[in-house]
Amino acid sequence: GAEFLLNRQIENLSTWLSFSYGLNEYFFPTLGVHRFPSNFDIQNTLNFVLSYSKKRTKVSLGLNCHSGRPTTLPIEGTEIIGEKINYQSPNSSRLSEYMRADFSAQFSFNLGKKIKANTAVSVWNLLDISNETDKYFQIANGQVLEIQRRSLGLTPNARLNLTF
Repeated sequence: GAEFLLNRQIENLSTWLSFSYGLNEYFFPTLGVHRFPSNFDIQNTLNFVLSYSKKRTKVSLGLNCHSGRPTTLPIEGTEIIGEKINYQSPNSSRLSEYMRADFSAQFSFNLGKKIKANTAVSVWNLLDISNETDKYFQIANGQVLEIQRRSLGLTPNARLNLTF
């Protein structure tokens, strides 16, 4: 694989842009299919971060995008053979592409002479995209059911740290 990283800082503003390309395969000489994508074969990843800091305040915005992870689907038309799911070649299909944008803001201040406070708010998945993170299959009533796992939607967080 290969990775590209660009970082630029201008006074209080910092940006990061990274792109990676990689192939990650399993190799099992004793299986009928000798080589196939591993479960971690995310071929393209793009990350971007924009951050502004001034004195006791920091605000950041981030974007994370990547190609879909490998998955194995049932064979259409012959999904079930002998009460078992009839699958395609291992990891021969892909989940949907993934995209998430996040925001965070942080502020530090003093509460008297001996107590320091740090507070932050963040919003994970700012665009509320329901990303597919996994899928698997089960047989129920003679039919193959697809079960999808999806990412959290828009998720706000807040915190307060006190140091004394």
